[in-house]
Amino acid sequence: VPWNQNQVRFGQVGNGYYMLDFEEIGTYAINMYRYPEESRLGLHDEAPIGQPVDGGKAYSKGLKLNIIGAGLELNGSLYENPVNSNKKYAGVKIDIKEKGEYKLEAWFELADGTKMVPYFMHIERLN
Repeated sequence: VPWNQNQVRFGQVGNGYYMLDFEEIGTYAINMYRYPEESRLGLHDEAPIGQPVDGGKAYSKGLKLNIIGAGLELNGSLYENPVNSNKKYAGVKIDIKEKGEYKLEAWFELADGTKMVPYFMHIERLN
């Protein structure tokens, strides 16, 4: 799984999963991001060249990726959506009917069919 900002900026393909422990039944929003939410960059944006840092180099400019879809699998249930190019994230709403552990695998689909992990995720209980 990509673990540093240059890998994120270059769109390095990786895969993996999360183990989640839902402690409350309810509806949850699961949002998948390419860049950190606080960066305000969208799924299709190129991150700007970073500022130089003491003892290191500035981050490179990010590559534009043609993300056309997003999906996730939660304990065997599949959720897929097309991606709105104006959004900063792709998201789904899921009803959790039982407390407990869930395996979550998530991906973005590129125009060439490649699947890659969303580098950042935000999960919020709605009710």
